[in-house]
Amino acid sequence: MIKVECFTWDYLDSNMYVLKNGSHLLVIDPIDKEDVLDYCRNADTITVILTHEHFDHICGLNKLRSMVPNKVKVIANKECSERIGNPKLNMSVYADTLMALAEKTVDKVLQPFSCAVADIIFSEGYSFDWLGEDVELISTPGHSPGSASIVMDNMLFSGDTLLVNSFMTRFPGGKTKLFKSKSVPVLQTLLNSVDFVYPGHGTIMTRETAKRALDINC
Repeated sequence: MIKVECFTWDYLDSNMYVLKNGSHLLVIDPIDKEDVLDYCRNADTITVILTHEHFDHICGLNKLRSMVPNKVKVIANKECSERIGNPKLNMSVYADTLMALAEKTVDKVLQPFSCAVADIIFSEGYSFDWLGEDVELISTPGHSPGSASIVMDNMLFSGDTLLVNSFMTRFPGGKTKLFKSKSVPVLQTLLNSVDFVYPGHGTIMTRETAKRALDINC
């Protein structure tokens, strides 16, 4: 099994996952945390996959790109790639309000920000080989228009599409009917082929725990 390291953003408990193969990294949802970004500084290549466009899952992308220029390749679906460039659609405009609601305090005001588009943009799905490992990306909208899930080996990286407590379609752009009609069948199939689920928030789930969480939200 591939080793996965999880780093969590201090403010909204957003998870960033890093898979390492020698001096090459696969990063899922880069967060803005200095020690985490330093961990990536000496990599020869960094492949970044975005599970969706919300600010707490892309807040480290600009720093990562500037820190190791010409070494970072970003992959996202079309809607995510478009929306990370708009502070309203990536919700960084509302960051302070959302953190206040979550009773999080910060030592500085988080300014609205935008990110450049992805280097590789897909629609419904995309597959590629990462150093001998098959990686499959599937669009799973519902939490947001740009949401996608990632399958690699026996692991599913679900972003905020599937969390242990909820899938949260109440944010702007979230659509419960779309989630249930399009993404639930995809997730049900994917969960039969993996052993562990790595969510955008919270702890790693077993397949059975993830299936129960999905059933609750159906």
